[in-house]
Amino acid sequence: EALGVDPTKNVTLPESLGEGGNKKLSKRDGAKYVLEYRTEGYVPETLVNFLAFLGWNPGDEREVLTSEEFIAAFDIDRVGRSGAQWNDEKLDWLNKEHLKRMDTDAQHASIESFLTKDILNHVRYSADLLEKLAPLIIERIHKGIDITAMCEEGELSYFLDAPTVSRDGLCFKDTAFEDAQTALAEIVNVLEPIESWDIATIKEAVMAYADTLPSRGVALHAMRFALSGKAKSPDPFTIASIIGKEDTITRLTTKYA
Repeated sequence: EALGVDPTKNVTLPESLGEGGNKKLSKRDGAKYVLEYRTEGYVPETLVNFLAFLGWNPGDEREVLTSEEFIAAFDIDRVGRSGAQWNDEKLDWLNKEHLKRMDTDAQHASIESFLTKDILNHVRYSADLLEKLAPLIIERIHKGIDITAMCEEGELSYFLDAPTVSRDGLCFKDTAFEDAQTALAEIVNVLEPIESWDIATIKEAVMAYADTLPSRGVALHAMRFALSGKAKSPDPFTIASIIGKEDTITRLTTKYA
């Protein structure tokens, strides 16, 4: 006032409430120092978006807003009086949505910042491999530390090195090992002539054979396990397209004692 400047109008937003929605959020409810969210791999746009919606909404069905969209949509009259409950599941979902909306360079940089040194320093790791893996990684995570967990649990290692595969692991349900071995041999036969090595072409060739079997799971499970060493992984067509034709054929023709 002494400077002749109109004072700013300050507003207190509703409190963030803990579990149950009947008390103020505290450390006992899992409240964190704000920089911990950055360390865990939440992007800034997520926190702005999430905090904005605690006690406010744009008046329409939108839930994922950029900072620019929030500024354009903000109206003080839409700020509620009641406190809003903190929800980690909603925060994770929102972060995944913002990760999906990132441009390619920012997305790749975000992923790389959480890859372990074993992955980053691997002789076969490259920008080209990251480009192929990025959609798979984004599909399976909610925040950056989920990527580190994937690395530590071996969820990315089979894209770099052939896995150790057991005979029993190749068998679908109670089928015999000989059935799995026969299926792998037939899959190799349909894959070897392929020149355009992409997911759609690989899938078409393999499924045409698998559909001739009493249970196509015999072929598809054996192929998945031979390529990844895991019963649960991205589909075998995707794995094959990423590791390339030569590695795919090599893994499918491994001799099991």
